[in-house]
Amino acid sequence: MDRLLTLEVFTAVVDKGSFVAAARALDLSPASVTEHIQELEKRLKTKLLNRTTRRIALTEEGAAYFEHCKQVLARMEEADAMLAAQRSSPKGTLRVQGPQVLVNGILLPRLSKFLERYAELSVEFSISPAMPDLVQQSLDLAILINPDPSPGVIFRPIGLCAVRTFASPAYLRKHGKPKHPDDLAKHSVIGVRTSPGVYLSSFRFQQDGKMISRTFPSRVTVDLGDGPALAALAGVGIGQSYNYAVAHHLEEGRLVPVLDDWSWSGPPLGAVHLPNRFLSPKVQVFLDFVKESLGAKVSPYRADWDNR
Repeated sequence: MDRLLTLEVFTAVVDKGSFVAAARALDLSPASVTEHIQELEKRLKTKLLNRTTRRIALTEEGAAYFEHCKQVLARMEEADAMLAAQRSSPKGTLRVQGPQVLVNGILLPRLSKFLERYAELSVEFSISPAMPDLVQQSLDLAILINPDPSPGVIFRPIGLCAVRTFASPAYLRKHGKPKHPDDLAKHSVIGVRTSPGVYLSSFRFQQDGKMISRTFPSRVTVDLGDGPALAALAGVGIGQSYNYAVAHHLEEGRLVPVLDDWSWSGPPLGAVHLPNRFLSPKVQVFLDFVKESLGAKVSPYRADWDNR
């Protein structure tokens, strides 16, 4: 049995003066309350309560135990209140790594309100899409897309990053709108460089619930981040990027979605941090801030995700 709950049951029985009243206060059945008291007396090998049909009275040992129980529960309440205060007012410096567009385009514009709310918290950002060494880089957490964390790192999913295809209205007026992924072979497509010397030459789509890819030659190649959107805005071709990186351009009409019926639901976006059963208050409030800032720009995470 839960020993803390048993202490709560025992003190409630004494305070309320009956098993039925204690059960009502704790939202338990009278039979469950009786079982807790019996198991407690059995474990302590001591009779704590004298019970009659009319009243309940503490034994001498029960009275001494009751005083200790009240002290333990009072300390637990103090600890809970202290943790709640820490969560509402976290302190210290939070060191975070994240992708360029997420940090510069989504989090930084909203950061002032976050800092106003948590006046004793400061944030240090570093920009990178790669899996970091959390210990060597002294990071509290990293926000990554499709991470490949080591066994000693915890991954907390935030959502799926849908992949959108897009172009400027001017480009589509001049060259027409493709109706099938294979039609992109007739268009100028924007290539992506994910890191120095590493190129993402394939466009990714979804067919029958699974990710598929198509490879096209590109005359223009840009760095991952806001590069595909900026190139498309300049009218040089059709690009692909994560929905959270281009959603505002699509909503405001500066870019037009292409082949949306073929959009891939995308890879997972999430936070990685060192193992800890409970997140520190500063990390927890920051993750809440990230989720709130992203909103509908990411879709709900699927536990059975597998290149879906």
